Amino acid sequence: MILAASDVSDVPEPDDQTIRPIASERLESKDIINDIKTLLEQHDDPTVILQQYIGEVEERIEEEERTQLETVDRDSIKKLIEKHPFFQKSK
Repeated sequence: MILAASDVSDVPEPDDQTIRPIASERLESKDIINDIKTLLEQHDDPTVILQQYIGEVEERIEEEERTQLETVDRDSIKKLIEKHPFFQKSK
């Protein structure tokens, strides 16, 4: 659900009870599910807080994917490609 601009002013500020994914840890699905269960238990109407949490999780997932792409070992990939018969010189 996307919030209309008029609804944004109604969004409560995060308090100390708001669960946030920990930046230094890798996201695990079981942790995300436990966080969502906790939010559901803590709030009578957790819609806005869940939207915020899910948005933060999505950002973390995108960041982790970017990081994984940056850490690809290009030299090992190059060596694997060079071993392919197409790139072998004919004798």
